[in-house]
Amino acid sequence: MTCRIEPAPTGIAFVVQDQGPGLTPEQTLNLPNCIGSADEHVTASESVGGDLALVRAVAWRHGGRVTRDSRPGKGVRFSLVIPRASSGG
Repeated sequence: MTCRIEPAPTGIAFVVQDQGPGLTPEQTLNLPNCIGSADEHVTASESVGGDLALVRAVAWRHGGRVTRDSRPGKGVRFSLVIPRASSGG
């Protein structure tokens, strides 16, 4: 897994990327509905939705967004994109 900060066209992106199995189309469809779980039997891939809900909330509060790029067998990349601060005061 790699974590980095990189420029984005509208601001700055905090990127987390892995080289794992990626997400299946079914997993991708369920991501927006995930709220996480405290169930000890939930796997890491199943609990990621709660984490993403928190990241999405942070992005929204800062006028940003979360993007995802995943291909089965090629890993997944999530980016938290925050816009540049306005020059006004």
